[in-house]
Amino acid sequence: MKKILIILIGLLVLAIPTAMAFAAATTLAGLATNISNAMYTAGIALVVFGFVLSGIMFLTAAGSPEKLGHAKSALLWSVIGTAVIILSKSAEAIITALT
Repeated sequence: MKKILIILIGLLVLAIPTAMAFAAATTLAGLATNISNAMYTAGIALVVFGFVLSGIMFLTAAGSPEKLGHAKSALLWSVIGTAVIILSKSAEAIITALT
């Protein structure tokens, strides 16, 4: 049940900014920029949620090697998500500068 709730919250975080991006665009380039900005914002929210969740997992592990392993994995995926978000935003800036 918890996994379904987390998935639904994640989809909601992604869907609301994207829907607003469609409403505000007047050109195709504007639409692409709005979607990119919305996904960037949603990605940051998910990464922050991942860091908070991994911190809670570390605090509640109480020395259990299995729980510490899950917490380390969650932290690793949060760091990877942060790197992907930073690289995607910088790639957008490079492509925009080249055109």
